[in-house]
Amino acid sequence: MYLIVGLGNPGEKYIKSRHNVGFIVLRSIIGDDWTSEKREKSLISHATILGQELCYVMPQTFMNNSGLAVKVLQNKFGVSPENIIVIHDDIDLPFGTWKIHYSRGAGGHNGVQSVIDQIGTNEFVRVKVGIAPSDSDGKAMKPKPGIFQSQKSAVAKYVLKDFSKGDQEKIKAMSKDIESAIETLIKDGREKAMSRYN
Repeated sequence: MYLIVGLGNPGEKYIKSRHNVGFIVLRSIIGDDWTSEKREKSLISHATILGQELCYVMPQTFMNNSGLAVKVLQNKFGVSPENIIVIHDDIDLPFGTWKIHYSRGAGGHNGVQSVIDQIGTNEFVRVKVGIAPSDSDGKAMKPKPGIFQSQKSAVAKYVLKDFSKGDQEKIKAMSKDIESAIETLIKDGREKAMSRYN
């Protein structure tokens, strides 16, 4: 079995925010077929691909406690860390890009850090979806702080803003490629998936 975990914050307030791109990607792949599991602290959807059972997960614990839900489901289904795929926003990648990584640090992402802390390892797959603005060369730019604002505060404010309608459509289109990458991960392994899509 594989756990395909999208990170985000629950509730209508955050549904279109950049920080919720993990949720947005999973909704684009699955649609509205989700079951609320209170004990598992998650919205869950099941599927089978290439003979493998997949459990798609949107933790309802809020971003900073995402690992609590992942740990419960990991224990419930006996999933090895290598079969956990976490989809999340990345402020260091320009919007419109995404990358697959394995066994990396959290990079300052509190949701990813929560997963690492709870399952006790960073040896899982991450699909990092870029949300940063880009310069004329297409390179990511950190949001600029205001006069009385720190860089950290500027980033926090930026990630909680909603995607525009146009950007939401781009995420939906990108989600098809991410879905294909997940199939490649399952069929051919992470090395081939990283080689093909990164």
